[in-house]
Amino acid sequence: MNPEQSTKPSKAIEYQEVDNAAFTAQVIDTAELTTAELIVWFKEVAAAFAVFRLMQSDVKTNATTLGGTPTEVQDFTKPTSSQDGKIWVINLRRFLDGDHKRYIQLQATAGDGSGTTTKFDATLMAYSKIAGSKAADRGVDSVINVNAVAA
Repeated sequence: MNPEQSTKPSKAIEYQEVDNAAFTAQVIDTAELTTAELIVWFKEVAAAFAVFRLMQSDVKTNATTLGGTPTEVQDFTKPTSSQDGKIWVINLRRFLDGDHKRYIQLQATAGDGSGTTTKFDATLMAYSKIAGSKAADRGVDSVINVNAVAA
């Protein structure tokens, strides 16, 4: 199987528009991941983020809440309005290769834009030990393969 066939995309933070509040973020189970990247899109940053970090825990309370006593993996540089339209990649390979807890969560809180919203989302692109080449295996609706054509 080609590596790209085992890629399993999922939303870490669904596209949201908020002002001076936390973005709702999914808890990610790392049990079957071999490597992963978070692809982060800052559509519009009204004010510097108040929080932008990766947290981990051995347990989760529900789909959007880490349980137990979460610990910080890394506190990232806080995005500002100069990041409008930018895409960042957060590579989790070294983290996943090391000793880590089972669940992670990208936590982000928009700064006070005085009524102007920050528009943001993050997608997890993960290589899984169990994902296959079929759409259902990869958690998507459809897989479209593009074949080579003669020039």
